[in-house]
Amino acid sequence: MKIFINGDTINLTTANTSYVSDALALYIKKEQQGLTYAVALNSTFVSKQNYDETPLNENDSLDVLFPIVGG
Repeated sequence: MKIFINGDTINLTTANTSYVSDALALYIKKEQQGLTYAVALNSTFVSKQNYDETPLNENDSLDVLFPIVGG
């Protein structure tokens, strides 16, 4: 299944239904996993407690947003 994360094409090759958590496991680097971030699926916010139960469909778009610190 092909999805998009922050504009990048990601191919999920699973026999079962893929969820937001599956895509994030492939996309987010290990050093980023401890950081705070927000996720939107097709422009709709997905709360962290729903990552494991929110299914993905072909051509869905995920936006992963990390806070920017600075001044």
